[in-house]
Amino acid sequence: LAEQAERYEEMVEYMEKNLLSVAYKIISSIEQKEESRQAFDEAIAELDTLGEESYKDSTLIMQLLR
Repeated sequence: LAEQAERYEEMVEYMEKNLLSVAYKIISSIEQKEESRQAFDEAIAELDTLGEESYKDSTLIMQLLR
């Protein structure tokens, strides 16, 4: 019975570590998405400052990124 209790405690410890790992990955993913959205929005705002040829190239790239 003592061995089972010890294994149970180990299992709980591993599950807690896994949960923390998953939470970290989710938070990192959300932060990366927000940073990407901000960079995209900033790039869109800069399109008006470009010449015609650069504008065409940049809008194509932005469409592909979207």
